[in-house]
Parts: sequence; structure tokens; C-alpha cells
Amino acid sequence: MHPGRINLVLWPITAAILLGILLITCRIRLYRTYPYFVSYVALQIVSYALLFGPIQSSYPVYYYPYYASLLLSAMLSTGVAWETLANSCRPYPNLLELSLVIFRWSLVLAVIASVAIAINQRPAESTFANWTLFAVRASQFAQCGLFLLLLTLYLYIGLSRRNIMFGILLGFTLLTSISTLVAGVVLVVGVYGDSGHRQSEINSVAYLSATLIWLTYAIRESVYFDRRTKTVDWLSSSIGPKF
Repeated sequence: MHPGRINLVLWPITAAILLGILLITCRIRLYRTYPYFVSYVALQIVSYALLFGPIQSSYPVYYYPYYASLLLSAMLSTGVAWETLANSCRPYPNLLELSLVIFRWSLVLAVIASVAIAINQRPAESTFANWTLFAVRASQFAQCGLFLLLLTLYLYIGLSRRNIMFGILLGFTLLTSISTLVAGVVLVVGVYGDSGHRQSEINSVAYLSATLIWLTYAIRESVYFDRRTKTVDWLSSSIGPKF
């Protein structure tokens, strides 16, 4: 399985951007507020490092680690959806409880639907890869609905567009929306010829765009973090005990 020329260019760039995001988020201690997001970014870096070589040389070596990382990424991105929902709706306990119930049931129904589709496949198509892809697409579908909802209601829940949570939401909304749309088109139209590579390239461009959004917001948050730290240090030195 060759990744194609576009992916060979985009993947190292995306990995470098993700590494920058991880370093910044660890520096500003974002893992305390968004542990799933930071873990998601770390997993992507590890996946790029492990899979970029084997994908070009040995498909059997690449096969299971790739789909395992795909499942882990889907689980962590679901965790990101949950933590953004919890953080954004924290001032509204009733809304938070209702939103969590809706999200859980939408995720369960999406997974059930994907399993039903996978069961109805022909035996030759019922592979580990297809089952994994169905499960990942189901979780992405549920996440896409939640991210779109939160992004639409950001003004009503008091979320500033300068807040890093908005950047996380924006990036994941872009990523899950395009992935869901492309997967839906492929499911309806079918994959013929070079369509598989085209689908992968579109998703790679969307992922690169999402990482650029996260990097922009991470840099902005780092600037705010430095300002707050300097302010706290100045106040501590100004009002602290004098000996």
C-alpha cells in the first residue's frame, strides 16, 4: 500500500506541526485541562514515527499497527469530544447532563449501525480492516454532530473565539466533517481505481488544516500564559513580605 506523493509530502509536515503543538501544550500545562487532546496529539506523533517507514516497505508490518492506532485515535478523539463538552457546559449543569446523555446514545447508535452494516457485508469483505473502519467512521459521525453543535452554540455558552477550546473545536469540526463527508460519498458511490488514494489525500489535507488551527491557538495560548505568569510573578514580588 503506497501512500501517494501528496501524502509523502504532507505527513512529515503534519508530524512536525503536531510535535510543535505537543511541546507548546506541555509547556503551558494544557494536559491538566485537556488530557485527552494532549494524549491524542502525542499518539499521532508516535503513529507517524512508527508507520512512516513500514508503510513504504512492508504492508504486513504496517497493517495491524495502522488500524490499532486508528482505533486508539478514535477513542481519544471521542474523549476530546467529551472533555470539550464537559468544559463548555460546566456552568450549566442541567445542559451538561442532557448533552452527555445525547452524546452517549448517539455514539452507541452509530456504533450499532456500523456493526449492522459490517455484518451484512459479503464474507470476503468482512475483514479486520473493514470492521475497524466502520467503527471509526461511526465514532466520527457522532463526534461530528457534537462538534458542530458546540461550534454553533459557542456564543450561547459563553465561549470566546480566542479561547483555545474554540480552536480545538474548530479543528476537530473541520476534520470530522470532511472525513464523514468523504466516507459517505465513498460508501454511496463506491471506490474505483484511484479513488482510495484521493480519499486519503483529501483527509490528509483536512488533517493538516486542523493541525494548523491547533498550532495557531496553542501559540496564542502560550502568549497568554507567559503574560499571566509574568503578572503573577510581578504581583508576588510587589506584595510579598519584605525582609
